[in-house]
Amino acid sequence: MTSSSIYIKIKLVLLACCVVTALNACLKASDAPVTPAVSIPFKGTDLAGTLAQENSLQLFNRAFKRLSLEQEINNGSGYTIFAPTDAAMKAAGLDETAIDKMNIDSLRRLVSYQVVSGSLDDQSLSQPVTATYLLTLRKTLITKPGGAATYQYAPLYVKEDDQLYFNGMPVKKEGTAIPATNGYIYPVNALATEITGSITLLDIIKNDPDLSMYYQALLLEDSILAVNYLSGDIAFFGDKTLTGMYPTILAPTNKAFEDAGFHTTDDIRTYANSTFVGLDPNDFITFYFSPLDSVLKRHIIFNGPLASSFYYTQSTVRIFYNDLLNPVFNNGKLNTYTGGTGEVLDAVVRYRLPLTFSNVNGEAHVKYSTDPADPSWPLPRNGVYTVANGSLCKINKLFYPIIN
Repeated sequence: MTSSSIYIKIKLVLLACCVVTALNACLKASDAPVTPAVSIPFKGTDLAGTLAQENSLQLFNRAFKRLSLEQEINNGSGYTIFAPTDAAMKAAGLDETAIDKMNIDSLRRLVSYQVVSGSLDDQSLSQPVTATYLLTLRKTLITKPGGAATYQYAPLYVKEDDQLYFNGMPVKKEGTAIPATNGYIYPVNALATEITGSITLLDIIKNDPDLSMYYQALLLEDSILAVNYLSGDIAFFGDKTLTGMYPTILAPTNKAFEDAGFHTTDDIRTYANSTFVGLDPNDFITFYFSPLDSVLKRHIIFNGPLASSFYYTQSTVRIFYNDLLNPVFNNGKLNTYTGGTGEVLDAVVRYRLPLTFSNVNGEAHVKYSTDPADPSWPLPRNGVYTVANGSLCKINKLFYPIIN
């Protein structure tokens, strides 16, 4: 190697060093080379160990251990346990003797419904507008056509506002959430009640004398749509397959219809047939719905696109009474019907003005208006039903006439 080449290499090395030095001199502290972080070790133990150490949760822990649930959640995944306190367990008739003697399947049905998949802190349960859909450890073996069998896990809807809500029912937290290495434990004052049974929204509407006019209106709407090869709300409200949306119906009472000037079924029929219904004879694309359809649709919250066979977009979202008390619910998404999509390419039945909900002394109120000066109408708690395929709130108000 010549002396000139050595000299050039030395100059290049010196130049590189100067550049690095200059860059480091210009770097802010936040731009400096990052030192790999060292994780702070979690000093607790796993969910089973943490549960065993909680003095106020010993009865639930006893049932938990009898069912060997610690083995089921020891799989590297995160879980959350809503553990009833000893006082709550005793209130449900689950003292030490009862836990030890209860049929193992019956005990599993109760206790496994308190454990859900996912490591959920307070923030994850309080940020969503509606309750979070969670799958519990309660499972049922389902045999499908053809003989194939699979497990179906029961869902639990959990929302945290001023308190916890299980499937829309308030439950008090008995202390803060307890962290563990693979999840959280929430001490609570009651066991969760599952939404079960074969009762549908249609069953409620048919069997409530106070909703007889509403039922007749639904039958009329359904018959008009059937002539045009479309399905109405009757089939949807009577759905027992739990597919599609879980609507919340603001069901207008007989008084609501009478106050709006509809005293008989013939009055409703005259209004329903007051305009042309069917495909536009000129373009054969635009479909004109009955004005009755518009009125009835604005009484359904969170209903999806209108179409003939796929009537509602599938979803696991449910809206409970406590959601209607939250001002965040008025977001123009869950409380506004848009319509006009799906198999029907263009529909004239739609409303874009959202229903506005408010909390009046702990009772949900609603109005079909955004004007603060307009009156609101109460949704009494004694008129609220939550069933397998949705919820229903009775209201003495019909959202009529049509507001576009």
